[in-house]
Parts: sequence; structure tokens; C-alpha cells
Amino acid sequence: MPGGLRQAVYEGFDASSGGHAALAGLAFMVFVLIYTPCMVAVAAEKQEFGARWMWTSVIGQLALAWLMALVVFQGGLLLGLG
Repeated sequence: MPGGLRQAVYEGFDASSGGHAALAGLAFMVFVLIYTPCMVAVAAEKQEFGARWMWTSVIGQLALAWLMALVVFQGGLLLGLG
């Protein structure tokens, strides 16, 4: 990754997290690891289980990813990390 782009990403995380760029980056990585997979997987869920369960899965995974990222970021702040 070129240095300018890396610096821009760091500055974006730093600005949006109140000066806790490393902690925000960790929370972002946790979110990305948990949120809804690719659309092919979602389409397969719809075919196998139906639209209702597909949406339940998508919304549930998004909510879980957001909650875990929140816990990581806020927990890190409480522990004095970042």
C-alpha cells in the first residue's frame, strides 16, 4: 500500500474515532470478520431457506458485527488502550 494512502486511512480513522485510530482500526477489522458474507452466499441462503430466513441472517450478522465492534472499541477505551 502506498504511503499516502496508508496515511489517509490512518487520518480517517483518527478523525472519526476522536484520536484512537489503532483501536478504531481493530474494531473495523472485527466488524469485517463478522458481517454478512458475499452476495453469492446470501443468494444460496435465500434458495435453501427462503427470503425470511435470509433477511434474518443478514440483519442478525450485521447487528452482531456492529455490537462486537462496539464492544471492542468501547472496551479498549475503558482499558486505556488505543
